[in-house]
Amino acid sequence: MWKSATTKIFLSFALIIVIVSIFSIFSFAHLILEQEENYIYDIVASRSQALASSINDDLKKNIPIEKIILTNKNLILKSDLSLLSGREHEFSSANIAQLAPASGSLVTKCTDQSGQIHLCAFAPLELFPGWVLETTPLHSLFEKLLAFAMKLLPYFLVLLSLGFALAFVLSKLIFSPIKKFIEASRFISSGHYHQVEIPAARKDELGELSHAFSKMMQEIQDREKSLARTGMKLVHSARLASLGQLGASIAHEIKNPLTAIIGHAKIIRDAISDSELKESAEMIRAQGDRCHQILKQMLRFSRDDSEEIKSISIREILESSLMLIKAEAQRTSTKIDLIITSDELICARPQQTQQVFLNLVLNSIQAMERGGSLEIKSHKHSGFVWIDFKDSGPGISFDHQEHLFEPFFTTKPKTEGTGLGLSIAQSIMEDQGGSLQLIESRPGCTIFRLHFRLVEALELDSAQGY
Repeated sequence: MWKSATTKIFLSFALIIVIVSIFSIFSFAHLILEQEENYIYDIVASRSQALASSINDDLKKNIPIEKIILTNKNLILKSDLSLLSGREHEFSSANIAQLAPASGSLVTKCTDQSGQIHLCAFAPLELFPGWVLETTPLHSLFEKLLAFAMKLLPYFLVLLSLGFALAFVLSKLIFSPIKKFIEASRFISSGHYHQVEIPAARKDELGELSHAFSKMMQEIQDREKSLARTGMKLVHSARLASLGQLGASIAHEIKNPLTAIIGHAKIIRDAISDSELKESAEMIRAQGDRCHQILKQMLRFSRDDSEEIKSISIREILESSLMLIKAEAQRTSTKIDLIITSDELICARPQQTQQVFLNLVLNSIQAMERGGSLEIKSHKHSGFVWIDFKDSGPGISFDHQEHLFEPFFTTKPKTEGTGLGLSIAQSIMEDQGGSLQLIESRPGCTIFRLHFRLVEALELDSAQGY
């Protein structure tokens, strides 16, 4: 318990508040006691003046001073400093005479025959040469002061209780967020980000710590996602490499028989005169040529150029990609319009760029289950080429849009999609110095945009030393 920082802070605050409270109470009591003592001095002086006024009234009535003294037990100090009193056993003339003022009134401490201290107030008499004395035992003053101090005791206890409560609250305000930070760090270390509870933002040092902690957690999550994307990209690249090698082997095996079929179809077409057979031979040759072009594109796609960025033609790579997917578009009744405003050269990796194109086109075709239209249009803009893929599908819901480029996120059935296509496509574009963005998505219109750096812009930057 005593090792707890919360307990130490609480006790430290409590001790400071107790010391401050005692000092404040002592100072306040001292001030009040001084005021109370002055108040009692004023009361004794007022009583002596009232007594002097009463004696003066009796003297005006020609009542002898001796009779007044005997009747009221007053103390009278004559101007020759002799004491007239009916209480000679209490005060001595010598002690009182030493305290007499030269003139006017005076309140001072005096001592009786038994040594007890009193407050003695001297008030001058008008019709008799001397002073009347009013005495009050000093112990009565202390009793009053003690009674006043006892009145202050409950306030002191209340103040002390408030001090302890304030110390407890302050220790909680400081260490409650710190405990949350400790728990949050444990959850982060175990990867349970959804269970992390960061203290609410405050306008103090703990608020700055909370902001820094949130930023750190976000950076860790971003790095983990980046590592996951990189890992998935490597796995996917390895799969593509394997498929590419397999495709290259199949293409080579098919290419030779296909060349023979095309050649013999030409021979048959040229050798016969029957128009129907000639037409059939020409159809065989034409379809053979089409298959030959598809195989050519497959061989080109299978080459490993993952580390080499080249100058490639937008038109050439788009047309070669569409040739590979033409059959799928026809099967699903998808109309593809390719609009290239100018055939620019871009900086990209041909194989990976074709992979991005195929992914976007296939996604559009699959989104338009009953057919539709896909427009692919290029724009030149400030050293970049924008290529927009605009389809007439149902669109992507707003809730799904923010997760669209996350690895493994997919809206397709598990048997039809892995959720890696767009994530890998975005990574490919960023690695090439470009980008992939969702520009718009609503029923009947979804637009994805690719940004490619132009070769001429790159050469200009190099010439200028950028």
